[in-house]
Amino acid sequence: MVKKGHFPVPVVVEVMFDDNTSQTITKTAEVWRNGEKSLVLSIEGTKKINKITLGSPKIPDVDNSDNTIILTK
Repeated sequence: MVKKGHFPVPVVVEVMFDDNTSQTITKTAEVWRNGEKSLVLSIEGTKKINKITLGSPKIPDVDNSDNTIILTK
């Protein structure tokens, strides 16, 4: 994921798996503290990922149209 704005905000990512379970990964705004422009997250396990969604209604986002990736089977 890439930081697009000017203000550091927390990172919330929801990962949906093939078996209809999900995992939420949350990082504080500290990940951007040293001027970082990108963040790499690792998801452990062997479940197949169907969808990844970035963001939360509690976190401002000027353009949430690019916050979801749907992976094809």
